[in-house]
Amino acid sequence: MKLGLFVNTQFPADTSVGEHIPELLQQVRTARDAGFQSLWFPHHYLTAPMQMLQIAPMMAFLAAEAKGMTIGPNILILPLLNPVHVAEEAATLDVLTGGNYVLGVGLGYRPPEFDSFGISLKERAPRFSEAIQLIRRLWTEDRVTHEGRFYSAKDVGISLKPLQAGGPPVWVAGLVEAAVRRAARIGDAWLIAN
Repeated sequence: MKLGLFVNTQFPADTSVGEHIPELLQQVRTARDAGFQSLWFPHHYLTAPMQMLQIAPMMAFLAAEAKGMTIGPNILILPLLNPVHVAEEAATLDVLTGGNYVLGVGLGYRPPEFDSFGISLKERAPRFSEAIQLIRRLWTEDRVTHEGRFYSAKDVGISLKPLQAGGPPVWVAGLVEAAVRRAARIGDAWLIAN
């Protein structure tokens, strides 16, 4: 059996987050030394009054302590992000982890996040599917031209290819039947939330 650890990066409003960084480092070391295989990190925006460390810098910061463990988001809210940015960042994290990165993605659900990014909740599923398609192409092709409904790229290549052949595995979260079907169709694995 493989065990993973969900690393909580949220803190109450009256907490000094900086004072907890040594505890997070120790938590990762302890999990690694105890035989945990993976570390998973949450992703949200606009969580006030809760404070939350953002996912990419947190994963990069802790990757050195993870030494051989798989790391990844649980889950990255993909429709809010540009797939070029996600492809580049994931490739960097894959290199930093020695090829032990998993891109865990989901649709998201919180209206304030979508409203603040100017993205309709009704568009999240088609944005999600198109983004995954473009990310995979950027990881595997030298030059990419893509003209989609939401994203475009014209004869471009990313700055760094992932270590893992074909790119990091894409794990797709799903809660309702339509999401689980989508996950089975476009993901390398899926996470069922209940």
